[in-house]
Order: sequence, then C-alpha cells, then structure tokens
Amino acid sequence: MFGSTSGSSHLRFGILCALSYLMVSWVVRFDMVRGTQIASLVYPFDTFSMYSTMPEAQSSHLLARDERGDVHSITSFRSFDCDAPIDSRASACGTRATIQYLDDDLVDYIQTHPGSGSSQVDIIRRTWMVFAGRPPRPSGDCVITACRVSR
Repeated sequence: MFGSTSGSSHLRFGILCALSYLMVSWVVRFDMVRGTQIASLVYPFDTFSMYSTMPEAQSSHLLARDERGDVHSITSFRSFDCDAPIDSRASACGTRATIQYLDDDLVDYIQTHPGSGSSQVDIIRRTWMVFAGRPPRPSGDCVITACRVSR
C-alpha cells in the first residue's frame, strides 16, 4: 500500500517528529517545588501536571462573607481595607485542600485593590466535601481576616 519511497519517508519523518516532541516536552519539564508558578506550563511542551494526581475528597475556596452570612466572590468587590495581611498559604485553616494558583490570584486581587469601604466582610476559606455522584456538601468555614469593602 505504501510502496513509494516518498510515502514511507514521510511516515518515518512524522514518527521522528512525534518522538522528538515527546522527548523535548519531558526535558523542558522542570516543576518548581510549590513555587509561584508551575514551570512545566511552557507552551507547547506542557506535560499537564495538573492531571497527575487524583482529586481529594474535599476542596476549598477563598470567599467573602458579609454580616448577614451571605457569601460573595472576592472579585465582586472593588476595594479592600483588611485588618491583617492575607496569606492564602497560612496554616490558620489547617490542611484544607486548595487550588493554590486560584488562591494566589484572589490574594493578589485583594492586594491590588486597596481602599476603604462601608461594608464589613470576613475573608473566609470555605471547604466542601466532594462525593462521586452527589452534590458537594459544605463542611466548614475558616475566618482568615476581616475587611472593610466597597462595591
């Protein structure tokens, strides 16, 4: 079927290119140890390290809880004046499962939107228990700090 020399050389060249790509993608992979960025995310040599582990039975996220107990996204506010600096890696909330780059983005959002406000909120870490085939169930809130915010 591939009797021509040209066809088989194209096939060999394609296989060689695919194998070279795989080799280079593993050479470029040099994850930093929980640094500020996962270095293997270098396009086009991404090795998809985010899929290398199984998801945990719990997950958590940074949110803002107002005085009535309603929970809001951090990005729904435009200015923050917090009682203490926010460190998403702080051990105040124990070893709750996080997606660190999302937490870092939210902390960066708070730090780059300074200003006073008239509303009081608590910056919290809300944790959910995650079960296969069932909706997530909230399992607790941990208060990180209090902030005055504005919309």
